[in-house]
Amino acid sequence: MSLDDFTILTPLTDAFTIADYQRAEEAGITGILTMPWMFYAGPDATLTEKVDGMRRFRKDLALDG
Repeated sequence: MSLDDFTILTPLTDAFTIADYQRAEEAGITGILTMPWMFYAGPDATLTEKVDGMRRFRKDLALDG
């Protein structure tokens, strides 16, 4: 059995840039758990701030391609 048979999932709490996420992927990470609003609004974010944080995270990390 190889690692290709597994999903490697991590919270990845120390990644902040596209390069950080690319290094994780190159190391074999196939999925992450994140609360992107924490980077922008903190732990007491409102629902609106959470949604905005998810949008901003998607844009900042160029997840649309």
